Amino acid sequence: MECHLLEKCGFFARYASSGLIDTEKLISCYCKGVNKNECRRLQYLYKFGVPPSDNMMPDGSMISIGVEH
Repeated sequence: MECHLLEKCGFFARYASSGLIDTEKLISCYCKGVNKNECRRLQYLYKFGVPPSDNMMPDGSMISIGVEH
């Protein structure tokens, strides 16, 4: 039941073993779960012909990585 593009997915490659609880939930729900056809990353790829940023999560939101002050 995994996404057929899982091995090519930048988000999965970058965050699958990150230990972040939010990304683990998204991976189990979208990448390896029943919502795989609702993945915004997949929709983006089909619409634009190129994969989205690795920081785009399957629900379409972006992971913000920056320095906290």
